[in-house]
Amino acid sequence: MKKLTKILSCLCAASILTAGAMVTAQAAIEPGSLSVMWGPVTRDQTGNTVYLRMDNQSQSYKGEVLIVPSEETLFLNAVSGLPVSYEDIADGETVYAYIGPAVTMSIPPRTHAELVLCGIPADFRVPAYVQVREISWNADQTEATLTTTGDDIYTIPAACPISPYLTRNIVTLEDLKAGSICLIWAGDTNTASSILLFADAVEPASDIRTGWQKIDGRWYLYDLTGNLMVGWQFVDGKWYYMDPETAVMQTGFLKWNGNYYYLQSDGSMLTEPKTFTPDASGALH
Repeated sequence: MKKLTKILSCLCAASILTAGAMVTAQAAIEPGSLSVMWGPVTRDQTGNTVYLRMDNQSQSYKGEVLIVPSEETLFLNAVSGLPVSYEDIADGETVYAYIGPAVTMSIPPRTHAELVLCGIPADFRVPAYVQVREISWNADQTEATLTTTGDDIYTIPAACPISPYLTRNIVTLEDLKAGSICLIWAGDTNTASSILLFADAVEPASDIRTGWQKIDGRWYLYDLTGNLMVGWQFVDGKWYYMDPETAVMQTGFLKWNGNYYYLQSDGSMLTEPKTFTPDASGALH
């Protein structure tokens, strides 16, 4: 699956800006296909849909984004790791949100969240939401080196406290293994001071398609639950258009909302000048 990076503005009309976080940020760690954004939010609702209206301050984009929670979205206090509710988030509060694999082409852009960290004190270093790629202990077992799937490295002292998320199970640092998903509280040197370990992720059923799939010579995009994505989708830093009726990835010229766009052979929207030359048949190349 092509990996989601940061959100761009709709149809690349806005400039890409770099902005510092309102609180001290960890490195951008992305368990699975998730990406992190942060900024102040207000709670809002349209019909039966509730969402967080975020003034996104993540490093490669600045602008309004709608974070739509689902029943599976975790809301956690960034200091304690304990669950909170959507209603506990105060208007104007800065939160960190780990978003899903696609962003809708709307104004403002809309996306789903797997995890929202809130209750963040000023100048607090938020915990990192990571997936473990590997962990190895030194010879005298006094500390371990943990490498995440995002290539960040943490030092885990043997005395570092670790607790399970919402269970009474007893866990130890030995339960950290490749594939484990956890929150890591750490200082500037990436030395862990506390770890919250989530239950082992359940592998998707083998008959559920996710991500990019080529079927009968055509490309389709599925979300993590196997649903087909349609319309404009922002994946791996590029815009794609999936036919609203067939869900097939489109290529070539597209007229949308009164404007023309060109979708390259890989489906990504053209954002730089390109010269088209006709051949003898009149076909453009």
